[in-house]
Amino acid sequence: MEKPEEWPKVLSFSILAITVMYLLVGIPAYLTYGQSVQSPVYLSLPPGFSATISIIMITVHLLLALPIYQTSFSMEIEYILLSKLESRVEFTCRTILRLLIVAFTVYMAINVPFAADLVELLGAAGNGALLVIVPILLWLKLFGWSKLGLVEKGWIVFMLVYSILGAVFGTIDALKALWGDYYTDIEP
Repeated sequence: MEKPEEWPKVLSFSILAITVMYLLVGIPAYLTYGQSVQSPVYLSLPPGFSATISIIMITVHLLLALPIYQTSFSMEIEYILLSKLESRVEFTCRTILRLLIVAFTVYMAINVPFAADLVELLGAAGNGALLVIVPILLWLKLFGWSKLGLVEKGWIVFMLVYSILGAVFGTIDALKALWGDYYTDIEP
């Protein structure tokens, strides 16, 4: 960043923007469908143009976001396998490897039974820890608890408790969904 001291503003704006986007979708969906709203929301829409456009937009989003999540995995593999190659050959091999990783992920998403609920389980169990809990704990390790004021300590405790509860309840819901999928699938 050109001005690293502005990182807290960037982070706050990003979180605010994402929250507003979720609210713009979640509130009308809940007001329209009430307790019967499904996740993802497009499952609640009647078949037709709006549902098709929603599915296309979500698919494009997933295909564009997928490489972001796979970058660290891909870079580790590339470092192990390709770091000694000449630059042109290395670039070609990296491109092929990344395409294979994306193709494998798409293949697994299509062919693994209950893939959506399995991904929901992994996300519920891991996202709270990776996105909130670990960064806070690392920040505390770097800067210390004693340097914080009462308000900052309160926010940290709130965020940690909220994230842990979200991870626990999300994991429980995902496990229930997988359990239901499994027993619905094996019963005649």
